[in-house]
Formats: sequence, structure tokens, C-alpha cells
Amino acid sequence: MAKILSRKTNFRVEVVPRGLGDFGAVRTSDSFIYGRGTEAEARIERDYIARCEEIVSDVKRHVDNVHSAYVQYDQDHVCEHCGSAWTEASNTYNGGCCAKDEDNAQAATPTGEPT
Repeated sequence: MAKILSRKTNFRVEVVPRGLGDFGAVRTSDSFIYGRGTEAEARIERDYIARCEEIVSDVKRHVDNVHSAYVQYDQDHVCEHCGSAWTEASNTYNGGCCAKDEDNAQAATPTGEPT
């Protein structure tokens, strides 16, 4: 027995938006234009969603044979305190990724041990 590829199914077209700092002849990073920090990250996220929604609208208006078009994005689970990637099955404890996570876990259990 050998591993083989199955038949192709679930066909779709993926469209990747131009970067916010891509002006054609001139390209720069998003952070160069928006700056850094949580406020800048929120503005970048908002502007990428707006750009993607504009592309979806244009696709629906100008392209034949399209069943549906919609905006999709990846969104990972992270610790609300330190932003570390969420690695645990628990919804309330991330394995002690930071002091605040560890403190909250100990406060939530009667024995003081993380769950």
C-alpha cells in the first residue's frame, strides 16, 4: 500500500489583496505607513478587511460563473494577557505562558493548582 492523492474536489479561487503599502511602483511595509502598536495593528486589520470587501464586491459585479464570494481570514487563539499562541485544550489556562495566566489559573481552583 502507498499513499496517493485523491480526486480534486471543492474547487475555489483564492484572491490575495495587494499590500496596504503597495502603490505599484513603490512598495513599503504596512508598519512604515501605519506605525507600530495595538492601535496601528487595529487600523491595519480594519483596512485589509475593507480592501478585501471591496475586491469581493468587484468580483460579484464583474465576474461570471461565481457562486459566491466572501472574505475569509485566519485567526489564531492567543493568551489575552501576553498574546502568546494558545497551546492547551483548556479555555482558561494556557500552560502558564505568563505570570497573569498562572495567577488566574491558581485563583480559579480550590487547591491552587492549575487545571
